[in-house]
Amino acid sequence: MRSVVVCAALVVAASAHAESLPSFHLPRAVQAAKSIIVVEDGKIAEVWAGDAKVGTPHGPEAKRGSINVVYGWRPVLAEDDKLIDQELAKKGLKRVGSVSGKRMVFFNLSEPYRGIAQMLSRDRTYTTVWLEDGQAFAIQQWMNPGPADMRSLDMTEAELKQAVLDLREVGQKVAKIDEEEDDAKRSAALVALLKPGNRWWNDEVKAALRIRSKQAWPAIEPLIRDEKYLPLHGELIRLAYEFAKADARPLFETVLAAENEYFRQLDVARTKYDREKPPHLYHEQRRSAAQWAIDSSQ
Repeated sequence: MRSVVVCAALVVAASAHAESLPSFHLPRAVQAAKSIIVVEDGKIAEVWAGDAKVGTPHGPEAKRGSINVVYGWRPVLAEDDKLIDQELAKKGLKRVGSVSGKRMVFFNLSEPYRGIAQMLSRDRTYTTVWLEDGQAFAIQQWMNPGPADMRSLDMTEAELKQAVLDLREVGQKVAKIDEEEDDAKRSAALVALLKPGNRWWNDEVKAALRIRSKQAWPAIEPLIRDEKYLPLHGELIRLAYEFAKADARPLFETVLAAENEYFRQLDVARTKYDREKPPHLYHEQRRSAAQWAIDSSQ
């Protein structure tokens, strides 16, 4: 699986002021948690994982009180503020000045702490999500050197919950597939797990492929040639480049030619289309991924 975002390897040794700080990382927090609960006004309001009981009193395990939310990179200029608001609006979000700690998600780690849990357990603050105005926030270090600030996770509470459930499910599926000793079968099973548009789920699958698979390319190639998997082709082409590089170039060139012809025919027929909406979005993702792979392999 991918390493925790904040790890010793990221420390910039050349800078005397650089310090790798604890930082919330959703996939690793889910992986290390024995239970995941939502606490509101000192009581468990929801249980996302584990056997805790709704309504049970639960004391604070992280910082309470108002904490200001930081947006963008420092310093933030006036034009940056406007752009930040526009990007938030596209995702159905809005700027929040501070979090109150009234409603929080606690990722309670397994004990005794080992591996990832040990790295995260220095302070429970960094395995906590604050929920404010239906949106999710956590303390993260975006730059090293740099501070760990309260940051938007760019998700609503509902999206966070779905991401947590997806990460737990895909983690269990990957662990089961990992029991398969045949690399070709394991690679094919992992590739088959990919889901169109599911970022968190697919990132875990791709991470598993990078670590566990030496035969991913033979599993990926037939899917790129199958129109049934069109919504996944953008991701599959990038994976194909990663695993096969020059060996996959003829396929990339075939895909690019086909997609250029697809859009040319639409233009000839004066058909209205939107490259940001399916199905034309999927064709654009496939076209741009093939172009990127060809350019990268030169």
